[in-house]
Amino acid sequence: MTVEAGWGLGEGIVNGQVATDSYVVEKGTFRILSRVVRYKLRAYMPGDDYRTINWQATAKRMNPVTEHFRPERARPGDRDPPLRP
Repeated sequence: MTVEAGWGLGEGIVNGQVATDSYVVEKGTFRILSRVVRYKLRAYMPGDDYRTINWQATAKRMNPVTEHFRPERARPGDRDPPLRP
């Protein structure tokens, strides 16, 4: 079973405006078999590492934007608890 996920209410996913995270989940046990977590942009906040500023997106939006992402683990699914239906 494949699950696509993104921030917000889903309008950006439907319109194709955001890159979604993708998970392949084992049916029945809900164990995560693989995942692809994509870079996401969000407004720069005090305390963020300035090295994560995306200057191209900042120029387009006229406000500082930073890349927010969660690093991948070596073997996805090893330490993930099973999802509950």
